[in-house]
Amino acid sequence: MASYIGMSNLQNHPHRSGFDIGRKNAFTAKVGELLPVYWDISMPGDKYKFNIEYFTRTQPVETSAYTRLREYFDFYAVPLRLLWKSAPSVLTQMQDINQIQALSLTQNLALGTYLPSLGLNSLSSAIYSLAGDYFSPGNSSALVNAFGFYRADLSYKLLNYLGYGNFIRSHPNSNSRWWSTSLKYADDNSTYTQQFIQNNTVNIFPLLAYQKIYQDFFRWSQWENANPSSYNVDYFSGVSPSLVSALPEASSDYWKSDTMFDLKYCNWNKDMLMGVLPNSQFGDVAVIDLPSEGINLQVADTSGTLHPVGTATVMTSGIATSPIGVHLSSGQTINAGSYFTTNVKDIASKFTVLALRQAEALQRWKEISQSGDSDYREQIRKHFGVNLPQALSNMCTYIGGISRNLDISEVVNNNLASEGDTAVIAGKGVGTGNGSFTYMTNEHCVVMCIYHAVPLLDYTITGQDGQLLVTDAESLPIPEFDNIGMEVLPMTQIFNSPKASIVNLFNAGYNPRYFNWKTKLDVVNGAFTTTLKSWVSPVTESLLSGWFGFGYQEGDVNENTRVVLNYKFFKVNPAVLDPIFGVNADSTWDTDQLLVNSYIGCYVARNLSRDGVPY
Repeated sequence: MASYIGMSNLQNHPHRSGFDIGRKNAFTAKVGELLPVYWDISMPGDKYKFNIEYFTRTQPVETSAYTRLREYFDFYAVPLRLLWKSAPSVLTQMQDINQIQALSLTQNLALGTYLPSLGLNSLSSAIYSLAGDYFSPGNSSALVNAFGFYRADLSYKLLNYLGYGNFIRSHPNSNSRWWSTSLKYADDNSTYTQQFIQNNTVNIFPLLAYQKIYQDFFRWSQWENANPSSYNVDYFSGVSPSLVSALPEASSDYWKSDTMFDLKYCNWNKDMLMGVLPNSQFGDVAVIDLPSEGINLQVADTSGTLHPVGTATVMTSGIATSPIGVHLSSGQTINAGSYFTTNVKDIASKFTVLALRQAEALQRWKEISQSGDSDYREQIRKHFGVNLPQALSNMCTYIGGISRNLDISEVVNNNLASEGDTAVIAGKGVGTGNGSFTYMTNEHCVVMCIYHAVPLLDYTITGQDGQLLVTDAESLPIPEFDNIGMEVLPMTQIFNSPKASIVNLFNAGYNPRYFNWKTKLDVVNGAFTTTLKSWVSPVTESLLSGWFGFGYQEGDVNENTRVVLNYKFFKVNPAVLDPIFGVNADSTWDTDQLLVNSYIGCYVARNLSRDGVPY
């Protein structure tokens, strides 16, 4: 019998060619901002060679300031499957026969051919919603971020840097400015506009990739919880071109928290203050439960008679303030703040060695869990010692990058026109750098370059050095007690003045034990704290007091722990450089401090023909 001749497993043999997709990008930036300056949607098999060159100038500096800045250009690859689980099926046109998601026990998710997209009109609506449902920026009801900057202006800047172009539906009022700039509509409406003519539909993969990069590499997981809604659209079916039929109303709570349209900020470099942890371990401290049977609690009334404490009577109205109660007869009263009493023999208890081992193991697990990233791959490595493939981390990939210092040099004006004139020392900041690296993709990705600049931290210390607070011998470091856990950092060690009265009420967080003997803070002193402030840009209590007030009014207050820090405290505030520049930072890009001229050289070899014709 002859063998069956069926269709063989066919395979295409595509052309492979090299392309120059580099570009120059001159842009402005504030310190702390995470700005996308280059991106490309890659294909499987693409081999990239990046060559970065940049030159940075600062805005005019009032003095030859001793401020230290560091600039970063970092490249990342974000697989589209992390943004949209159905992307592999749709991109290969196999959505009808290779469905990977179910809606219920009896129904699969029906997929179309559309990619997650929004119309320019929807992007404009997002800006208006962040502006408090106004067509003009800067109104009193507009939403602001932790630094008091208008989120709508920052969102426009992000979308503009991502290449979404003009997407504003209506021009602002004649006496109002355009978004993210101080230029007013009435000033030059003949040559500048942010409006669009045609409501194009655009895919949002670059926007989602930007948010995914922030979540994976710039979010401090010990302080800030993950926010998948800012980058993940697994709910999208691809049946219609628009991601959603309509964005939430401006009054919705959706806009009160971070969204996929928000510009993000990086964290300060970690030091004694900016590196504290919220807890000494993951969750609560492990404790050993002691048997409670046989313990009799009593409380005395005003006559000294003891009454047993029991379960409170269920209330039918009002608010029950305690789960326990005391049964009294008519005329008997108990003073507020009365203490419980019991016999010592009643509370005598014991625990087994096994219970001690279990508590120690639980505490060890909690401390190890908190010590690094929270993704699946990293946690398995920490607890099991097994290195899993990168794909199982569900994180995007860091390709490479460069970082260089930006130096501020002096500019001396020796034009002494009259006898009483003195030389004036101003400053100019200059930074330059270059670097190259390669990367090969094996799936559809968004390759993106993120620029950010971070000042190196200096502090104006009004507190007392931690070693000065040691007033008894038992508080000095003892090697035998060096490995028993972390200890708290009191904020009064950093800031102790009436300018930071709220700060004095709480501990900042946890540092390694005996941290005052393991690290020091960079400080400024003398006239740099008073009359020569324009020579330095330290972190002061006045700079942070705005955040403390912001957090205090937000409700991040507990009567027992006073003020509770959150992740916003650790973000770089662009206003930290206000003392050395003539213009204070605000929501517009006209007050950007850094002027960057960059060339992102990129050569890619991909499976496409050069000319696109069949000859």
